[in-house]
Amino acid sequence: INLRQIQLLQHLHGDKDEVVALSDSEELVNHLQKGKLIVVHGADHNLKVNGDRSKSIKQIVEFLAI
Repeated sequence: INLRQIQLLQHLHGDKDEVVALSDSEELVNHLQKGKLIVVHGADHNLKVNGDRSKSIKQIVEFLAI
C-alpha cells in the first residue's frame, strides 16, 4: 500500500493494547497527509474497554459524520 495515496484515515489505538505498540500507530499516522490518531483510553487491542466497544464505536461514528 502506498500511504501517500490514502486521502483520509482515522486510526484508533487502545492505550492498553499489549499486541501493537502505540508508537507504531503514531509512526503510521505520521506518514499520512490527513491521518488522525485517536487513542481510546482503557481500550485493549480489540478496542474494548472492560469488554465493551461502545467507546470505540462512538469515535468511528463521529469520524464518519464528517
